[in-house]
Amino acid sequence: MFRWTLMVVMFALAGTLQARDHVETNPDGTRITTRQVPLLQGVPGRCIAVEATGGVATIVISRDLIDGLAGRDEKALEATISRMDFLASGRARDLLKLLSDKRDRMGCQRVVSPLPLDTRYLIGWLLEKGRAAVFTHRLGLPEPAIVVRHTHTRVFGIEDFILLDGTRIWGYSTWVS
Repeated sequence: MFRWTLMVVMFALAGTLQARDHVETNPDGTRITTRQVPLLQGVPGRCIAVEATGGVATIVISRDLIDGLAGRDEKALEATISRMDFLASGRARDLLKLLSDKRDRMGCQRVVSPLPLDTRYLIGWLLEKGRAAVFTHRLGLPEPAIVVRHTHTRVFGIEDFILLDGTRIWGYSTWVS
């Protein structure tokens, strides 16, 4: 009975956390789009651990997912997949080169810091798609969701990944076209 109740509560929570965009435009032309994205709620059997900005959390990604992205045949897929999926393939290969032999407290293989910008983009892309888990160090529990904030000026953009309590855990600058 407890499992049934827990499943119903988890499905209800997942429904409330569905990604919805909120867009605001400032008088200077800056556009800010925010979206709440539900995250994975567990540690995959084979996992990769990335230290979040400021050391407040660990971002956990499935090693099988990264291996799958990295194993794609670039030439065969370039014309058949989206640009972001194509870029993710090369970025996943780069991420695999950054893995150390050390494990974190959850048994995940650690990534060597600092990360190149393309690897940061990959982690952000996976967070935005809800394909990662985030464990805060203060509680050691998975966060249910994050807020993804895209700030676009006329020249550049900023991507921020923020916990529900307002703590920024990831981010980078982008070009706006």
